[in-house]
Amino acid sequence: MQPFSWIIIFLDDLVNHITTETNCYAQQHFNTHELAPHSREHNYKYVTPDKMWTYLGIVFMTGIDKHPEIEEYWSTRPLFHTPWYGQKMSLRQFQQISKFHFADNDARLADSENRLYKVRPIIDSLVGKFRNTYIPEKEIAVDEGMIAWKGRLIFRVYMPDKPDKYGIKTYLVCESTSGYIWNFEIYCGKSRPIKELVVDLLGPQLLDKGYHLYQDNYYSSVELCEMLLQRNTCVCGTFRMDRGAPKELKDDVKKIEKREICVFYKGAGSHTGVER
Repeated sequence: MQPFSWIIIFLDDLVNHITTETNCYAQQHFNTHELAPHSREHNYKYVTPDKMWTYLGIVFMTGIDKHPEIEEYWSTRPLFHTPWYGQKMSLRQFQQISKFHFADNDARLADSENRLYKVRPIIDSLVGKFRNTYIPEKEIAVDEGMIAWKGRLIFRVYMPDKPDKYGIKTYLVCESTSGYIWNFEIYCGKSRPIKELVVDLLGPQLLDKGYHLYQDNYYSSVELCEMLLQRNTCVCGTFRMDRGAPKELKDDVKKIEKREICVFYKGAGSHTGVER
């Protein structure tokens, strides 16, 4: 099987959904707008799944082969000329497809509390594929990721420690060895309790299975670690002392010298190590 065959298997249902909703929105537009006699939209051709694959391929390529304006990909000027784009699709058809978004345009679906409602079917489809296609190995990690975005967006964030500092924050569960994203959730401007977030990200598929979870001090707390241990999930990560650490631990940490390690036990099988 060729590598692209796996992409088709992985995304075929999703591309069919995008095709259906794009054509639906185009039809709604034509039903509610009177076209000018010489409008190019009279020649609009409804999209097929094969044509949508071509369109998405061009979109992916524009992320690699970057130009200031979309028209430049079809330019015949020697400086910009790349015949591949014009061979796959005309500029006019690309612009027409781009005009009609692939969300259900039914106003009844607009939910002011759900800022992702237009792309929710896409997100749910991807997450379902990620989780059902592959079972991660024993070592997993939870962390934040960033989808680069500098445009206007109410839940755009600034994260100075990330390579892309402005964008859309995501919470990720990944396999540690490969980096495979098994599950993700998009931050929409309102933080959730960390314990609830981590439990939802792991879900019944990963909890109670003996996984080893690695995390940074954004997630770590005594309460969360104890709960995960009860769910047969070991935890390793950095820790903030204001996240439920006992007074004895806080006092002893102040006494240890640099490069010393002290270990604290609670019960049989759980312990905390602190290095200075």
